[in-house]
Amino acid sequence: MAKKFKLPEGKIVRTIEGGPGSLKKLLLDLKKYSFDGYVSTSMEQTDATTEGYVVIKAGKPHTFLHISKDDQTRGEESLKKIWADSYRKGCVIKLHAKVEVEALTNLIEKGEEKRDPRFQELEEKMEAWKSDGYLVTELETSLMGDIERAEESFADYEERITRLEEIKEKLKSLETEKFKLDIEEIESRLNDPASLREIEGDIVILEDRISMEKEKPTEEAAEAEAEPEPEVEIEEETEVAEKDVDTKADEVYEMILRHRSKTGELDAEMPSDEEMERDERTNLIPHFVFDSFVVGPSNRFAYAACLAVARTPYKAYNPLFVTSGPGLGKTHLISAIGNFIVEKNPKGNVLYLTTESFSNAYKQAVKDGTLNEFRKLYRNVDVFLLDDAQFLEGRMDVQEELFQ
Repeated sequence: MAKKFKLPEGKIVRTIEGGPGSLKKLLLDLKKYSFDGYVSTSMEQTDATTEGYVVIKAGKPHTFLHISKDDQTRGEESLKKIWADSYRKGCVIKLHAKVEVEALTNLIEKGEEKRDPRFQELEEKMEAWKSDGYLVTELETSLMGDIERAEESFADYEERITRLEEIKEKLKSLETEKFKLDIEEIESRLNDPASLREIEGDIVILEDRISMEKEKPTEEAAEAEAEPEPEVEIEEETEVAEKDVDTKADEVYEMILRHRSKTGELDAEMPSDEEMERDERTNLIPHFVFDSFVVGPSNRFAYAACLAVARTPYKAYNPLFVTSGPGLGKTHLISAIGNFIVEKNPKGNVLYLTTESFSNAYKQAVKDGTLNEFRKLYRNVDVFLLDDAQFLEGRMDVQEELFQ
């Protein structure tokens, strides 16, 4: 068989059995959605396995490769062979997403024979990590580019693995029965180096929760045991949920106060955002993301809490209140929450506003008699991010409208 291509698997989003019309129907579906990725076919023969690859750009077949026992075929001739294989019931057809289409096209057109031999060393290292259980999709994509960039990606990946191994040992020392489920959830993600920053944020939050638990006075526990539990009426489920939210908000505020008491705050000047580029739909600042935020001793808890909210917007710290002196990154962090959510769910209804903008919109709605439309707009938002909350002081009408 001709030399086997090492193409990135990406994310397999569909697997179907071959048969008359199977590939044609799949390609027609992809055209509707302007899909980017590739389709692979695999057909076991008596003496070997034939493989086919169809690169899809914006929903249209673009580049083709067919590999048989003796040769590799490209272009229209290879498409005919792929088509013939796809008609057989023994053929397995897979749809691959999350790959760099341009790099994949270049690799297929040039052929592996012209690749730098250093790629082989990287592929062997990647296979070793893969056998250890680590996710390597990110690395597969880097192998399609130039060797220097690929080596940088592998070096960064190796550093992440080292850090994940350190976290794994750290979690063993944190094990407590009360936080067992939290620890197990973090451990379940330790095979994904791409999630390192999220994991580090979760570790910070977990350490703070454990610290708070240890600092609780033992007298409280003794008094709780001694006092008989008062009889209370069964509350409605919605009331219980509201109390849970209030309790969590109090816990977060307490953590913030404790954290600020341990770390001093430096005065800083607010950067001017008069010419700041914003997304039209969400009003977010696109380049304010978690990866560009500089984490230090004075802001690591705020960073971790914001990251937790971004990952689970309806569960973690809802609502979340971020406080600090001017120019220390509050706008950056709340914008990062929104950008993270939109990246994971492009259809998510996220809106960022300053308190001044919200207040002006409210006053205009009152003046125009369009309060119903105003309320409908904001109540249909999935995630509402409000900046400069200090300007709510003294505006009771705006506060009342906001909290309803």
